[in-house]
Amino acid sequence: MQLKSGVRILGLKAEILLGMVIAKETLKEVAPGIDFVVTACVDGKHKEGSLHYAGQAFDMRTHDLGEPSRDQFLVSLRIALGTDFDAIIEDIDTDNEHIHVEWQPKTGVNG
Repeated sequence: MQLKSGVRILGLKAEILLGMVIAKETLKEVAPGIDFVVTACVDGKHKEGSLHYAGQAFDMRTHDLGEPSRDQFLVSLRIALGTDFDAIIEDIDTDNEHIHVEWQPKTGVNG
């Protein structure tokens, strides 16, 4: 696992750290040889109310994946993470394209 320069992890919830581990292992299965790179956690600029600021989200690099691998990875990741996580592709086909993962339990309990 690699952290992009400047990524801050202080204050991340244990659940989102687990999500990172799951994402790393899922990427290794779907796209062997592609590095798992976290590009944002509690740092950076995100929309108001973003779960990044609560330590419940991270972004990961996708530009090293081709479109078919990226899409296959996203499907596999959603299955592996389960229903308490959301995973979406943001900024598709731009230099800022990434997968955003957040821990947001559907029971209404956010730790």
